[in-house]
Amino acid sequence: DAVRKEGLRRFEGFAKAVRELGCGMITLCSGTRNTASLWAPHPENGSDEAWNDMFDTVAAAVKTAEKLGIILAVETEAANIIDTPEKARALMDRIGSPNLKMIMDCANLFHIGEAHASNVRPVLRHAFELFGRDVVIAHGKDIKDSDGIEFCGTGEGIIDYGCFAELLCEYGYKGDMFLHGIY
Repeated sequence: DAVRKEGLRRFEGFAKAVRELGCGMITLCSGTRNTASLWAPHPENGSDEAWNDMFDTVAAAVKTAEKLGIILAVETEAANIIDTPEKARALMDRIGSPNLKMIMDCANLFHIGEAHASNVRPVLRHAFELFGRDVVIAHGKDIKDSDGIEFCGTGEGIIDYGCFAELLCEYGYKGDMFLHGIY
């Protein structure tokens, strides 16, 4: 609790600096209960307590973002509290602010046992159906075909970038795509 409070205390100064630099967006991670690694899962991530802590923190950050005219963008991440498109949609709906949007990171949509080429198009389509109109950043990260979660350089995994680009266009995205891990 003290870490979240301190983070929020510092967030306003950070957000003001972002605005002064001419940036209009801050990306967020929904976090994990795993204290050893931000990218490692924890059995309590799915608990009501973890959701409520994350929600309260994001809601407070959104109030600051609204005051300063900044967009906050969050993404799904299998090892974090927001680990599904449904949870991402629930967060945005419950907060109800135009200052909270989404990062579309297709590689992060897969959980253990799901990262197979046959699942890519249905998984992407499902995520876009839930929050495609709220995407403000397209993150071109890739994942290998496996029963685990093994990220790889863009274009070296199973993400169908033609489908990704079509869905971005279909849902009105007009921005750039940030590529991840070009080798």
